[in-house]
Formats: sequence, structure tokens, C-alpha cells
Amino acid sequence: VEPKVGSGHLKTKNIEDVKSLINSDFAVINPKIVCGILHLKQAAYLAIKAHEGNYNLAKEKSTEVLL
Repeated sequence: VEPKVGSGHLKTKNIEDVKSLINSDFAVINPKIVCGILHLKQAAYLAIKAHEGNYNLAKEKSTEVLL
């Protein structure tokens, strides 16, 4: 399974596929509760850009999204 930044529903018949994704770069956030899907997409985009431009505050992209 190849990890991606995105949104949508997480469905699987094999829970091991999901477990294989879980590491320090994995986050599941419910956009309906947090802030809205567009805000989360923007946060993911900015986190990637921060790491590409070496101006990130966090070591991991998943943490950068939360900042």
C-alpha cells in the first residue's frame, strides 16, 4: 500500500493494509469536526512546501500539518 496525502473515506477488507501505513507520518483527521476539508488540504500543501523549501518547523510532515 502506497501512502498518500488526501481525503475521503478509508475502507478496506484487510485491516493489515491499514496497519502497514501507521508510522510517524500517518494521521487520520475528521475534517467535519476539525475545520473543513479545504483547510486540511491547504495545511497538507503548506507542510509539503515547507519541507521542500527547508523552512519547516517540525521534523515530520504529519506534525507540520498540525502547526
